[in-house]
Amino acid sequence: HQGGADLNTYKMFVETGHSLLRRGGQMGMIVPSGLYTDQGSSELRRTLLAECDWRWLYSFENRRKVFDIDSRFKFCVVIATKGGQTSAIRSAFMRHDLEDWATAEGVLDYPVERVRAFSPKSLSLLEIRTERDLEVLSRIYANSVLLGDDGPDGWGIKYGTEFHMTNDSKLFIPRDKAEADGFRPDIYGRWKNDSGEVLLPLYEGRMIGQFDFSQKGWVSGKGRSAVWREIPWDDKKIEPQYLVHQKDAYERIPEHSFKTVVMNIGSSTNKRSMFSSVIPNWPANHSLAVLKPSDYRNSLDLTASLNSFVYDWMLRARLGGLNLSYFVLGETALPIARFTCALAAALSGAGQETSPIRTYSGNRRPAIAVHERVRIRCMVDAVIAASYGLARGDYLWILKDTDHSAERLADMSFCRKLDPKGFWRVDKTEEPVLRHTVLSVAAFDDLQKCIALAGGDRDAGIEAFCSQNDGDGWMLPETLCIADLGMTRTVDIGVYD
Repeated sequence: HQGGADLNTYKMFVETGHSLLRRGGQMGMIVPSGLYTDQGSSELRRTLLAECDWRWLYSFENRRKVFDIDSRFKFCVVIATKGGQTSAIRSAFMRHDLEDWATAEGVLDYPVERVRAFSPKSLSLLEIRTERDLEVLSRIYANSVLLGDDGPDGWGIKYGTEFHMTNDSKLFIPRDKAEADGFRPDIYGRWKNDSGEVLLPLYEGRMIGQFDFSQKGWVSGKGRSAVWREIPWDDKKIEPQYLVHQKDAYERIPEHSFKTVVMNIGSSTNKRSMFSSVIPNWPANHSLAVLKPSDYRNSLDLTASLNSFVYDWMLRARLGGLNLSYFVLGETALPIARFTCALAAALSGAGQETSPIRTYSGNRRPAIAVHERVRIRCMVDAVIAASYGLARGDYLWILKDTDHSAERLADMSFCRKLDPKGFWRVDKTEEPVLRHTVLSVAAFDDLQKCIALAGGDRDAGIEAFCSQNDGDGWMLPETLCIADLGMTRTVDIGVYD
């Protein structure tokens, strides 16, 4: 039952322990968190759930250096009785103090039917820490379709990578060499010489941001010592480190106008975990995964969903390591309805290279000013949250702790008490009324009013929300009182009920 993938000794110990037990015998082990997250442990999880009473799963993050290894490493206490079946696992995640285990601090009964609902193929366990997390996740999955679903409601998404930095290195032309050979970029980002040869930029992971096809440009150096610069919104252009002959690129990638890429490394305790962008259909290296819907024009709606707070929150519960492989992404949930194409096009269409994307923005101009990008991103987040069928209390739960003052969030002792996977790091140096997180709650409230005025018709309400103010949609409020939003400060009096 050790499955495929990497050869990990802990899998051998768990299977051997299970084999040695008589029926009714118990085993307890301390093993890496891969037992409940990794693809290669799927068969072991199936065995523990179907042939055992899996009683305990108590997971620690090594932040307090329980073991003298990487502080980001996670390990867990597993206790199971051989025989019977599992109905619920007493579980806890992201604990840091060994004393918590002695008192069973932070324990949640994780029903096995929720394991199967959230991870029907892999049986991975999400890092769910409270009953409220479980409720919100259940609502999200009840109103969505799995990213890897090929059924009639699915997006028909194919996952792949295009060029590997080592295996395909012979195809990569350093930019300084191309410049020495007379190649120069045109206004659309393609590099040409006087002979008419065409080179295309090679995308690397650090070059993109959320809704940003050109967040960083290469300046000098190689590898980890390379220097990259931030590219401002009013001067977006592609500044690659390497280029690829157009003929070599199009032997491997279809000639569409654009595509969705995601950075395939992410941490559940960073400011954000998912970074996705729609980029011109140029070659991408292996640090970017390409997600191709059956209709590539759905790439804009897909990118909007992936970059939303709701999707990121759900992904963080699933992300036990740092690798956003298809194994991790395939069982995340996407909304069935798609309303955000024009908004995503306005966010993604800055720069001549993205002119094909702008054709899907309707009458919306590319969003370049910071406040305009925040406004449209808040609209996207509100629409996605409504598409997942979330109520106001659900959305507030996802964004809890994001309205604390900048002074409090500068205090590390205070921040250690906050959810390590929370979004409180987003715009934390800004005053709360200027933060993307807080303003998206105001946008969600306005959307709920539009839906109510439409007689509860969600689709009609979203259309009204996006078309108000002469087609510009929801506007940033001129004044905003944090207390009126009823966010973190009123948690204890039951606002989330």
